[in-house]
Amino acid sequence: SIPSLVPAIGGGENAHLLLPSLEALAEKDETIVRSKAVTSLVAVASQMPDAQLQSEMLPLVKRLAGGENFPSRISAAGLFASVYSSSPTAIRSTLRKQYETLAKDEMPMVRSAAFAHMPALAKVAEKEVLVSEVVPLFNELSTDVQDSVREMAVANVVAMVQRLSPDEALKMF
Repeated sequence: SIPSLVPAIGGGENAHLLLPSLEALAEKDETIVRSKAVTSLVAVASQMPDAQLQSEMLPLVKRLAGGENFPSRISAAGLFASVYSSSPTAIRSTLRKQYETLAKDEMPMVRSAAFAHMPALAKVAEKEVLVSEVVPLFNELSTDVQDSVREMAVANVVAMVQRLSPDEALKMF
């Protein structure tokens, strides 16, 4: 797999060299290709130093999220958690807004991808952000008009409540 190439190219400091090829694959229409590319991008990002996450991976996520074609936006939904923790506060706010845009995209497949990857973002988001932004977005997506989006609510709620007290969970869900 591609992430196993990172040591062969000199480690995390050179991992950014793999990003252009993976980005091209993440833009493809084929679901399996796109999914494997996102999985590989997440794995490669986990080996990159924070500075490179910001200089190389963050622009990639923004490009995919702003893509005209929906496959790019689907892929972007799976990458936000990879760059969120290493981002400064101002950038985190921008990332959350971009993620929210994906969660409210006109294409059900993009909304579905955002919902599918919401637990990963919830895991790395600050608790106050989880409560004030992520949970309301969860509640909105759990009542989406498309059943393909709504069907993920049960699995996602388990991941979402893990960072909340029982009282908080009862109030929010």
